[in-house]
Amino acid sequence: MEKRDYSDILYLPRPVSKRHKPMDRINRAAQFSPFAALTGYEGVIREEARLTAPRPEMGEEERSLLNQKLSVLLECQAAHPTVTAVYYRRDEKKEGGEVVFFTGALRDLNEAEGKMTFTTGEELSFPDLVDLQSDLFVSLE
Repeated sequence: MEKRDYSDILYLPRPVSKRHKPMDRINRAAQFSPFAALTGYEGVIREEARLTAPRPEMGEEERSLLNQKLSVLLECQAAHPTVTAVYYRRDEKKEGGEVVFFTGALRDLNEAEGKMTFTTGEELSFPDLVDLQSDLFVSLE
């Protein structure tokens, strides 16, 4: 087989179609951009990497102290004291959750339903409570 040097076509002008107009640069560049074969894969990876924590275990002393704090709040709920509630919020998408702090003025403490309501409308159930913080509890701690 004989080697060819292509000198006969080396300096010819580039062929231009008479039927199709040339593609603009943006569309031409888009041909070479990356393509996501697995749509939603990045979201799944991000969700899997998101950390959740198990519900904190409370000892008998912590439960007793929390019950005392709830009793104090029950007595003075008419004054709408400012309380910081530390509670556990379960994750909606996967197992576990997170410990959240919420500060607000207490509107109602309902023992029968086992929940506390703040003036903002936020409702927390007693089983989710981890701790309560307020100036009212200085004598308890």
